[in-house]
Amino acid sequence: MQISLFRSSRTSSAVVLAAISAGSIALSALTAHAGTITVCLGGSCDFTDPVAAVSAALQGDVVEIAAGTYALTQTIEVYGKGITIRGAVDCG
Repeated sequence: MQISLFRSSRTSSAVVLAAISAGSIALSALTAHAGTITVCLGGSCDFTDPVAAVSAALQGDVVEIAAGTYALTQTIEVYGKGITIRGAVDCG
C-alpha cells in the first residue's frame, strides 16, 4: 500500500483516510480467506497427501493431518507460507 501525504487543502486528511481505508479493505480481503485443509489416508478429507495439502495452502490456512503413516515422495515446503500444520494429537 502506498500513502501520499500533502498539505494543499482541508480535504487532504480525507484523501489520506480514504487511501488507508482502501488499503485496510484490501488487506482484510487477503487475510479473511483462512480455512482448514484436511489430510487423511481414507480419502474422505480434502487431500490424501500432506505435500499436496501444504502446496495448496494459502497464508493463514490450517492443515490438519489425521493419524496414519504417509509415504512422502518429496519434501514438504513450508518456509514463508504462513500456515499452521496440526497433527492428529493437536486436532482434538
